[in-house]
Amino acid sequence: MIVDAYSVCPCGSGKKMKFCCSADLIPEIDKIIRAMVGDQRKSALDQIDRLIAQKGPRAALLTCKIELHKLLHEGDAFRAAVLLFHEKYPDNPNSLVFLAELHAIDGDVASGVDLLQRAIEISDGITSEMRSLFGILGQMLFAEGHFAAARAHFVLFEGLASEQTRETDPDLLRRFQNSRQISPLFKKGLVLRPPRPNAEWRDDYLGVIELCRKAHWAQALERLVALAQRFADQFEIMHGIATICGWLGNDELSIAAWRRLPALPGIDHDDAIDAEAMAQLLEGFVDADAFEVIELSLEIDDLNNALERLKSQPRLRSVPVSEQEGDEGPPPRAVFLVADRVVADRAPPSGPQDTPNSIPILMTVISLFGKETDRPARVDFQLIRDANYSEQLAFLKEALGGVTNQVESPIGKIGFVGNLLRQHCFPVGELGAMSKDSIDHREFPWHQIRSQVLPHASSLLHGSTLAQASQDSALRLRAEAYLLNLSLFIDNLSWEISLNDLRREVGLEPLPVIPEEAVRGNDILLHDCARVPRFDLEQFSDSLLEQMLITASYQSMSATSVRCAKIILARPAMSDHSVAILAHQILSSRCDDDAEFKMHVFRAADVMAKKDHSPAQMLLEMLFESWQKQFRTSFSAILERLQRQHSREPGVKETLYQFLVEIGALQQNIAATPPAAQVADAAAGIGTAGVATGAAIWTPDSAASESATGKSKLWLPGMD
Repeated sequence: MIVDAYSVCPCGSGKKMKFCCSADLIPEIDKIIRAMVGDQRKSALDQIDRLIAQKGPRAALLTCKIELHKLLHEGDAFRAAVLLFHEKYPDNPNSLVFLAELHAIDGDVASGVDLLQRAIEISDGITSEMRSLFGILGQMLFAEGHFAAARAHFVLFEGLASEQTRETDPDLLRRFQNSRQISPLFKKGLVLRPPRPNAEWRDDYLGVIELCRKAHWAQALERLVALAQRFADQFEIMHGIATICGWLGNDELSIAAWRRLPALPGIDHDDAIDAEAMAQLLEGFVDADAFEVIELSLEIDDLNNALERLKSQPRLRSVPVSEQEGDEGPPPRAVFLVADRVVADRAPPSGPQDTPNSIPILMTVISLFGKETDRPARVDFQLIRDANYSEQLAFLKEALGGVTNQVESPIGKIGFVGNLLRQHCFPVGELGAMSKDSIDHREFPWHQIRSQVLPHASSLLHGSTLAQASQDSALRLRAEAYLLNLSLFIDNLSWEISLNDLRREVGLEPLPVIPEEAVRGNDILLHDCARVPRFDLEQFSDSLLEQMLITASYQSMSATSVRCAKIILARPAMSDHSVAILAHQILSSRCDDDAEFKMHVFRAADVMAKKDHSPAQMLLEMLFESWQKQFRTSFSAILERLQRQHSREPGVKETLYQFLVEIGALQQNIAATPPAAQVADAAAGIGTAGVATGAAIWTPDSAASESATGKSKLWLPGMD
């Protein structure tokens, strides 16, 4: 039997079946679970309904019934069963969990969080149903922008996984950590500060920490609030209240608590900045001062005339239509990138003499569509309704030479910082792409800061600019926190602008460098992303630098990761260390140069081979990335290495074959040696040209991989 008398009852009580509501149903529940395991879900549901009719709506039966309705995607039946379960057993943990899920489905995530906490309080432990709900609520909290709560729920979801579920569960926490739209302050994982050794409230506070370890967040918050009433102005207690309110998704109370912290006596200035920065993030730092995003469609009389006029515009550049095709309707006749100013063939020299007008910014992308059965010829694009909206729209109308009708549709909003982070430098240079010969990567970030951020009057600064707020004693803390938040988002973008660079720009004193001695052995400080930009990384020991790279990578601090990686690879003693693999991978992902990308990929593979680890999986991932980046040399070299050294490893041939089919280099089930012309046509899908005339075509299933001379017979796009 799958279940016996001493199995845990499915009802959620935590009791053994012999002593619970299913004591007389053990053989029947065994049959039901066998049917569920065997994917005989309808049969299992029929058995449950018969038992409910005979024995009544037992909690164990209702639990199984609800799970089956979920698996069968029977929404109405799921809802009815959940409501019946809660009506019959309002204090059953499973009843509360399922009701919480129902509230979340209906859009009331806050009630879902509260009900889950109630279920945990009355349960002997966290059940599989509770764990599943942590994942569901985390995703919904994430969608609503409650990032502190989302991460806390994802951490529980992952931490409670078994070996079996970990293999099939979505990696929610990793996706959260990898998102560049989320501040590293949310990613570091807020923890309760340890109490002071001689504090009168120490024992009570340690009890709160123990409750948090068991996910009893609501109870922990109640105790902290009671402690705060007895012991006012205690930093650790107020910090705990702010943190747990965030875990529970109560951002309003969390903001209020964070804002109280800086007023506490004796608080460290760095802690005060951090608290205000968290309050700003919870208020919506990225989405503050939002602009409307407008989708526009301009109808035109003469498509050919409009096309010729656009081609002659120095602010526009044509791009291949194939890259812009949609899934619905015919593709556009032409697509143009639009700059916010006239674009020179090459960018002016970089340096302090540059002005905002020296760098072109990508304003929008316009698509020209020909006349259709029910629609005239038109141009579609999006604009941000900011101070430049009218001028930009007028320019495009004039460039088209005649617009007969205009349709505007608001499609959402984007905050000031969010809009800033989405902007790109307009592509210049010979190939119309960013390159080292076009615009220095350090120039564009400073252009964005000086032309947009510094003059901006932010609502988070009560309508002041950063320079004004920095010199106002009543607003200085807000300005310092704003700069901290901005610097962390800048780090996400790999911009080489530090917090102290920004502070100097607005007239604030730079914060002191934090030496290795302060970081060594201080786990909280090591993982504190707000302090990381001030670490003296060049002076760190090898072991501490390794920890720093892993931390920065986990928190998606791109600029810091790159800085650590460069220092590590410059140290001979670390060049063959395991952490060098991660360092090479980080630098390869930031490369805009084919040869440099190849170098980092192959050096990472060589280190893995020295450590007796196959680099095949890493090479497969880099093959795809080289194709995305249009790195022809790297693509060819990586594919050849996979074919020569790793084609016999499990799954490599199959993965390669499927990948080549997906990118158009091969047709499904194609013979090993198709006509050269057919392969050349397939190669166009990779964006390269040429094929070895008369050469054998290698696929992962080819019988021969090498010629008699020992040279590879591998065919690659671009080989001659």
